[in-house]
Amino acid sequence: MIPNFMTRSDCMVFARRLQTLIDEDLNNPKLPSQDRNMVHNPMFRDSSFMRFLQKSALTEIVASVLQDTFLLYAFTTSTMPPKGSNWSRRVHVDCPRLIPGYATNMNAFIPLTDVSVDNGGIEIMPRSQGRATMPTLREFDSFKIVPELNAGSLLVFYSRLWHSGGENQTRQPRHALTFNFCRSFMRQRFDYPRMVPPAQVEGLDEMQRQLLGFNVRVPASMDEYYLPGEERLYKPNQG
Repeated sequence: MIPNFMTRSDCMVFARRLQTLIDEDLNNPKLPSQDRNMVHNPMFRDSSFMRFLQKSALTEIVASVLQDTFLLYAFTTSTMPPKGSNWSRRVHVDCPRLIPGYATNMNAFIPLTDVSVDNGGIEIMPRSQGRATMPTLREFDSFKIVPELNAGSLLVFYSRLWHSGGENQTRQPRHALTFNFCRSFMRQRFDYPRMVPPAQVEGLDEMQRQLLGFNVRVPASMDEYYLPGEERLYKPNQG
């Protein structure tokens, strides 16, 4: 856990921006119930969220585990509404693969508001990343920890760690950003290079392009396959 990864004033700004996206989603009758209060890919709806894909202490930590060619598997926000919760409330892992001694995915959690037991803090079962079966609720509750996190702190953990979102008992929403990163040879949840709005592509920096998967695209034709090295969509030495 790293304190003060973001300033409190920045957290307030992003919390307001996130609430705008949530309100838009809640007015969408086609939105599945399990996705309410959880926004997928906010960086494509509000470009200010793209800043979290820049080089930072977060990317350095993840690179130390997944190698420096790692990708963004998913960027999803997690808001516990007043007197409520969301789909993350179930005990779960964010990676179905279990390879003993080898991490394929890493999670990051950045609260935009102070997080505690009272407002739906993240519940984690320590040292459970090597466990293949879900713990019983009694076992999980017996061993779980609920970190007290200030707005703007950064929590990074293995995606195989059994965890759960809490229940918000307060009258204010609890906002957070959640990330899942994977190794460069793996598939991402979305085809990000095709999803990026054209207006955003030119402004992406090197780290953002890497995380979104621009370095690991495969050719879609023989013409693309035979392009000169500097023009190829797929880059060398990507792990």
